[in-house]
Amino acid sequence: MSTAQAPRALIIQDHDGISRMLAGAFKAAGYVVDETLDGEEGVAKARTGDYTLICVDDILSDMNGFEIMRALKAQAFAGAVFFTSSSPDFVRLALAHGAHHAVMIPFDLADVTAEARAVTARA
Repeated sequence: MSTAQAPRALIIQDHDGISRMLAGAFKAAGYVVDETLDGEEGVAKARTGDYTLICVDDILSDMNGFEIMRALKAQAFAGAVFFTSSSPDFVRLALAHGAHHAVMIPFDLADVTAEARAVTARA
């Protein structure tokens, strides 16, 4: 699959280790990946990038994942939103507020990659 045809993923995650781990897994699955540790920068990148998948963390230093999801909805983002959280309550809320999939931290990378492919295909 060439880069021009590869699906694009944006990871908005303020924990650098988790971000790098997700980026490596998504790259191995054929995604072109951009990362940011900041919610506002993530929303700006989502506005200018042609992403098929955006992976959003629940709590960032400058905004929370629900604010990011609202911003994506307001700009009519048509791709899949994949939500990560350490709280089962936030996972349920994310799904109720439009996330295509949500996982608890810690997670299994093979499962995350498989689910990312599935939500990308459905979006």
